[in-house]
Amino acid sequence: MVSKEARELSITLPRIVARARDIIDQDPHLSFVGYDVSIAPLVDEVTRSVGTVVSAVSRSLLDTAVATVETFFKGMLTLVITFYLLMGAERFKWWVGHHTPQPYRDELSPIVKEIDRILGRFLRGEVVLIVIMTIATWATLSALGIRYALILGLIAGILELIPFVGTWMAAIPAVVVAVATPSPHGWSPLVSAGIVGLAYFILRHAEDYFVIPFVMGRAVHIHALVAMFSVLSGAVLGGVLGMFLGVPTAAALRIIIGYIYGKLTEPMPAPDQDKMLLEAAVPVSEMENTG
Repeated sequence: MVSKEARELSITLPRIVARARDIIDQDPHLSFVGYDVSIAPLVDEVTRSVGTVVSAVSRSLLDTAVATVETFFKGMLTLVITFYLLMGAERFKWWVGHHTPQPYRDELSPIVKEIDRILGRFLRGEVVLIVIMTIATWATLSALGIRYALILGLIAGILELIPFVGTWMAAIPAVVVAVATPSPHGWSPLVSAGIVGLAYFILRHAEDYFVIPFVMGRAVHIHALVAMFSVLSGAVLGGVLGMFLGVPTAAALRIIIGYIYGKLTEPMPAPDQDKMLLEAAVPVSEMENTG
């Protein structure tokens, strides 16, 4: 079923994009709750953008397909790399412990275990998010009568690997398909596109307020602003892979910084009472031996 929808979408994609451009050119207005909203200022920009997509697809459909497959496998490769890192965590912990001076091993062990636990829970959380958003998007688009709902759902799930912006990126092809294909409910193309956009908006906020706090909030325990900054920093430093690893890296740094802060602020250890008593008893023993 997935391969069938993928073949149909690859064949009809140029026609879908061209039809979307024609519809926007012909009727640049959107009626909503009795109000007529003009989108004329956006028509030129949308037309240019869509025209670029059409020409790109027409010039090299193979390049487009290769880029899509490459993006997919980059996401899968990210999961595989993270999985193998977790699988080799015990060996890595042994190596770190073996090369750590003996006095510090007891303090280092709980830190490494906590980081390992955070990474494992983060990876499991990402898999759960992908499954939830794939099913939710597929079910929503199917209920709205949007073609290629399964493919669009898989795209939404895979783009969950890109935090914050992945859902909005996944909404773009769904809106284009909604504009260019007839609605079984009799909606106009722009109304259909608006409803699909609203559906993605609701899914995004449902994910932010319910799914992510429940699934990921318990895993990494970092503030949303810190998570957003870590994602942006990861994007600058490492592209898509950096965006994916930004949050768990920030969580690991939180553990390390918390440990360092605790060591710097903890009170000085009290003198060893037993040692003091022993030292005080030495002169007495010497006096007894002398006598």
